[in-house]
Amino acid sequence: MAQAFFNTEKKKFPEVNENYEAMSAGTRPGIEINPTVMEAMNEIGINMHDTSIFFPKPLSSDFVVTRGKTLKRAIIACDDSCVLPTGLPHIPLEKWNIPDPHHQPIEKV
Repeated sequence: MAQAFFNTEKKKFPEVNENYEAMSAGTRPGIEINPTVMEAMNEIGINMHDTSIFFPKPLSSDFVVTRGKTLKRAIIACDDSCVLPTGLPHIPLEKWNIPDPHHQPIEKV
């Protein structure tokens, strides 16, 4: 969700360099994208049906670790039950307290 928001909306902000890209991964990823999240994103014009781009992945996956070597900043968006992962590159890290959309109605998502 965060990945889709950032990568879609960044073109509206000229101060954001086109080389900036968001990549999402989870500490406890599901096996598929939450259908309610996909529906909520579709309602605002963001299509998340491309499974080559949008798919649940753990922070420890080869995909994330390989691409993470070029990270300049990491933002962990999760609620207070989230434990920050270890082994991330030494980069600025922020934690945003955002509730998990899992089991939430579309109005909350």
